[in-house]
Amino acid sequence: MVGLVVLFTGGYALRAYKRIESSDANQRALNAELRVARDETARGERRARIIADSLPALVAYIDADQRYVFHNSFYQNIPGVDINNIVGRTMREVLGVEIYEAIEGKIDDALGGAQTNFEQTMTSGALIRHLKYAYTPDFDECGKVVGFYTMVIDATEAKLAEETLRDLARTDGLTGLPNRNRVRERLGEALSRSRRSGSQVACLYLDIDHFKAINDTFGHAGGDQALRQFAVRLRSCARETDLVARLAGDEFVIVLEGWGSRRRRAPWRPKSSWPCGRHS
Repeated sequence: MVGLVVLFTGGYALRAYKRIESSDANQRALNAELRVARDETARGERRARIIADSLPALVAYIDADQRYVFHNSFYQNIPGVDINNIVGRTMREVLGVEIYEAIEGKIDDALGGAQTNFEQTMTSGALIRHLKYAYTPDFDECGKVVGFYTMVIDATEAKLAEETLRDLARTDGLTGLPNRNRVRERLGEALSRSRRSGSQVACLYLDIDHFKAINDTFGHAGGDQALRQFAVRLRSCARETDLVARLAGDEFVIVLEGWGSRRRRAPWRPKSSWPCGRHS
């Protein structure tokens, strides 16, 4: 009887040991899986950090209380901002009251669930920066907005290049006067103002007499010089508000605005008279 008890007890203990050993093995496997998951998460976070820090833009995550949870290293370029003292602070505290109030409505839109893209021109003394913003809302599994991702790009150089190209497209390369494209724009603007105010708009078309003879006698270089001189003198005898433009060849136009009924029938006279060859 004692032998049976010992045998039974020993068998039970062996089975219990095996169960414990199996449980330990499962725990070790689970711990290994957790370590792998943590390592993968850490690597993913490092990759995200490297990518964010490599971007020439302000990248951040803002929670529903408008506090910074994450930001990239580009924030060190903001004057007066301590990059080591951003996380946990509000956007108002980090960006300053003036900038915050300029974009507060857009922040509200993002926290309301709207993808928000906009542009803003910021001035600091004589410095003017043109910024492009993108706010992307972050939703939880219930569809509630818990924060938003933000990216801000300094597009000042691109904006200046765009404006330069636009100016070139509206400027005559030889004389520096506005060209045909600008005349079309200005006429449209002038006519709109005329309809609102009841004032008159006048267009004067001019050319240079015997310009072909000038080219034939002095060559194209001489003709170009004559066009440049004509443009300078034409501009000097017009009002500041008048548009003096070159259409093509030796064809020029002056757009005059603000002519009321009293002056409507009065012929246009230049501010001054100047000689051009034997003419004045």
